[in-house]
Amino acid sequence: MNTSKEQDISQTKLPEDAKFRLGKSSIIGNVAFSPDGTRLAVAGDIGTWIYDVESGDEVSLLAGHTEYVWSVAFSPNGETIASGSYEEIWLWDSAAGLPKATLSEHRDYVRALAYSPDGSTLASGGADNIGILWNPATEELKATLKGHSGSIRSIAYSPDGSTIATASSDELVILWHAATRQSKTSLKGHTHVVNSVLIHLTAVQSLQGVRMGRCGYGMLLLHAEKLQLLILSSIFGV
Repeated sequence: MNTSKEQDISQTKLPEDAKFRLGKSSIIGNVAFSPDGTRLAVAGDIGTWIYDVESGDEVSLLAGHTEYVWSVAFSPNGETIASGSYEEIWLWDSAAGLPKATLSEHRDYVRALAYSPDGSTLASGGADNIGILWNPATEELKATLKGHSGSIRSIAYSPDGSTIATASSDELVILWHAATRQSKTSLKGHTHVVNSVLIHLTAVQSLQGVRMGRCGYGMLLLHAEKLQLLILSSIFGV
């Protein structure tokens, strides 16, 4: 844990309105809030740090992967944390901070993780260009999502759980039927890596049908099949 002196130094020169600065080690992958908003999981080079959102204190370090952690996600009930590294996903007991299962099927880094709203499925996306749907209770593979020609950088469920979106370094976002695991459509427009995707089932009316930007390093707002998508492509993607 940080010493008092290290904590004081880390909190100097904060941007306006910032509460504190987090970062015990290099942040390699994504961050994820717990369902109740009290904890923040940060994927890093030595493991996954869990922070108290109110105080900024480190609660625990989920360490065990032998490679960088690129992705992290909380289960909807907050009882499990999934972390993705090279070729494997670890499921952790969030209260005890101990691993309870390992999911191995990817053949490269696991770059994205997302639970279905009901928690019955864990979706993963890898640098091996495929998405995998898992049953986290039985640790069994349910289905694979094949369609991208580049690394899957982000994966997201719609709030009703009916649609999965995958964003990739191939500059595409693909929408999938969660039930049939078949692709619905491919969304094109970016000219660079698509690093992040989110789905909002109830779109803001003023944004429906609006498409903003077509550059490789910006943001596209798309309306597709009654889904409002916010897609972020970044020049800083690796």
